[in-house]
Amino acid sequence: MRRNTLVVLALVSLVACGGDESSELDASQMRRVRDMGQNGFAQDMLVIPTGDASVPLLDGTTPRNDGSAAQSDAGVGGDGGDISTDAATVGPDGGGNVNPDAATPVAEEDDVFPAGANGVLARHELNGNIDDSSGNGRDLILMDGNFVATDFGRGLEVGNPAHGLNWTAHANLLRHPYTIEMVFTFEEQAGQSFAKIFDTDSSSEDGWYIQADGFRNWPSDNDPIVGRGLIASGEQTYLAVVSTSPSDINVYINGVRASERPVGARFDAPPTEVILFRDDGDVSAGEEPHAIIDAIRISSTNRTDAEIAAVQARLDGR
Repeated sequence: MRRNTLVVLALVSLVACGGDESSELDASQMRRVRDMGQNGFAQDMLVIPTGDASVPLLDGTTPRNDGSAAQSDAGVGGDGGDISTDAATVGPDGGGNVNPDAATPVAEEDDVFPAGANGVLARHELNGNIDDSSGNGRDLILMDGNFVATDFGRGLEVGNPAHGLNWTAHANLLRHPYTIEMVFTFEEQAGQSFAKIFDTDSSSEDGWYIQADGFRNWPSDNDPIVGRGLIASGEQTYLAVVSTSPSDINVYINGVRASERPVGARFDAPPTEVILFRDDGDVSAGEEPHAIIDAIRISSTNRTDAEIAAVQARLDGR
């Protein structure tokens, strides 16, 4: 089976116990469980049934000192922010932990983005659902679309004006610094010049588009098309857009910076809406994207060149 090349859009703004200490842990000594937790959100936990609570877990952390041997991905703060069980670092929203995904020791086999990255607000692997895989409870809303098989398990296929994803309930968290990453396969349509992939105002044409197989912000305000020809139809591409201020971003495609200079984000963070892979209603017709989306990750930190290159290397290794 031919493997498609992967596309990720990344936006970055300037925002148990086990044995004694001498014993070795093997796979038979641990299990992963799902626990709804006191806040009602599912949490992944690494459980080691018996022994000394001082033995570190596989991710380098230690179990809770009550010997219960449970290590959670993340809880949910009272303000909607994410608070890990290890540290309650205050995030840019004034209450959320900027390191929500760090306690997960390993990523699932079909995950595009590995667990453990810092500053993750939400991680949507789209493997048959729109849940937030980071455990923070910041799920997407599925406006419409169809789940289909991909190289990473399943992905969401869009291509109808009614299709798309909505993250507006958490839009207030999207402020500088931030990073947005998307992995998708775009399908060019005859006669279509623009395909909208990111919108912060559904009553306006302003936003991010694919044009000429590259990244285009709109209105352009003399900004160039970034990475013309690099978002090839029928191939998966890793596109990274990195914000350098509340109103500007850098763009990476396939792990490499494609913008010679920062271009306009076309919104001042935080926006009032966050809508992905959907055209702007009746403002202009025929600009709905045709794509299969493998995953989306939204973070409250600047992903570095090395981090973006590492994601691309992970995708290339499939």
